[in-house]
Amino acid sequence: MSLSSLIKTTRTDLYELSDNDLKKLHTLYTEILDDLSRVCNKYSVNWTLSGGSILGAVRHGGFIPWDDDIDIFMTRANFEKFRKIFRKELSDKYNLLLPGENGNLMVFPRIEKKETVVKSIQSVDNDEHGLLLDIFILENTYDNKILRYIHGIECTVLLFIDSVCRTNACKSNLLKYGSNNTELKKAVKKRAALGKLFSFVKLEKWLKITDKVFSKVKSDKTSFVVAPGGAKHFFGEIYKRDKMEKSVRVKFENTKANIPANYDYYLKIRYGSDYMTPPSAKAQEKHVFIKFDIDKK
Repeated sequence: MSLSSLIKTTRTDLYELSDNDLKKLHTLYTEILDDLSRVCNKYSVNWTLSGGSILGAVRHGGFIPWDDDIDIFMTRANFEKFRKIFRKELSDKYNLLLPGENGNLMVFPRIEKKETVVKSIQSVDNDEHGLLLDIFILENTYDNKILRYIHGIECTVLLFIDSVCRTNACKSNLLKYGSNNTELKKAVKKRAALGKLFSFVKLEKWLKITDKVFSKVKSDKTSFVVAPGGAKHFFGEIYKRDKMEKSVRVKFENTKANIPANYDYYLKIRYGSDYMTPPSAKAQEKHVFIKFDIDKK
C-alpha cells in the first residue's frame, strides 16, 4: 500500500474526484491513448496496456470504473525506439519524463499532458505536473536462475533506496496532508529518516542508477522479461517472454487498445485466478489530490 493511500479522503483541503471528474479524466486518457497508438503504429513500436488497464479492458471493456490512471508496457527496445521519435511526433501536446529528469521522481518513464495540472500528495512542494501516463518497461533478465536472482536483489535494493529517498523528498506534503493519520505519520518519519542515510547521492541520481541496473541485460532473446518498476516489483513481475510478446487489439471505452494475447496468463500472475470478480466497495481505492485541473487552456 502506498503512503498516499493512507491519506484521509475527508480532508477539506484536498480535491477528491467526483464521478464527473472521472468521466472527463477517462475521456482525456483515451485521447492520449489514441495519439500514442497512432504514432506507435506509424513507427512499428510495439506496446500494450499494463496492470489495471489490462484488467479494465478484459473485465469492463475499458477503465476500471473507479480507476484514475492508465498504464502501458513497452519492452526496452521498443521504448528506446519510442524515445527517438517522441519529440518529432508528440512534443507539441506532451512531455516525456524519464526517471530522475524534469521532476519525475518515479523509476519508470511518464508521458505528461501539457496544459493540465494534477498534483499528487507524494510530490515536492515546488513540483507541479500535468496528467501522467506511466510506461512500465519490460526488461530483459537472465535465464540462469542464480544470475536472475542477483539481478532481482540489485533491483529490489535500489527500489528500496529510491522509495525512502522519495519519501524524504516529499515528506512535507505527506506530513501536512496526513496529519490526521498517526499510522501514516510514523511511516513517513521512519522512511524519511532512512532516506537521509542515502542522501549522499541525490534522488535523481539514484533513479538513473536504478534505470541502468533495470536495463543491464541487453539480450532480447532471453526466455524471461521482468517489470521491476511494477507494483509487485521484480520478483512478482517476472513473465515468460513468449507469453507477453504477442498482442491483440480489444475494445477500450470508445476506442481500441493493445493487450497481451495471453492476457489470462498475465492477469493470474498479477491479480490471482479470481481476477474477473470486482472487489467490494470498501476495497475500491479513492484518490485525492492537492491540485486537479485538466481543463486548462
